[in-house]
Amino acid sequence: MKQVILFVDDDESITAISKQILTEAGHYVLGASSGNEAHALLGIVSPDLLITDLVMPDLEGLELIRLVVKSRPDLRVIPISGEFEMLFLKVAEAFGAKATLQKPFSPNQLVETASRVTAMD
Repeated sequence: MKQVILFVDDDESITAISKQILTEAGHYVLGASSGNEAHALLGIVSPDLLITDLVMPDLEGLELIRLVVKSRPDLRVIPISGEFEMLFLKVAEAFGAKATLQKPFSPNQLVETASRVTAMD
């Protein structure tokens, strides 16, 4: 079954490439360029998976995850970050993220992680 994924990153090239990779893997992918845009979309659509960057200029990914966990505890989340020490990724796991990806990630890592997390019970 085709999974609906909301991919959020303020870097438009990362969003475009990731959307293409996930679409080619058989998913339906929506993109958002900010945490605020993603939060607004979550009021309209019900994705199966949220993949979000953690460091963004408006609503940061950790805050987005915190809001999502409160309003949609069933929504699976994969945070992504290029932050060197991975502290934000560890905090995101504490907030309930099912897996994390450190930038840069390969197309195979993205598809495998998304598929594994959407298959979780």
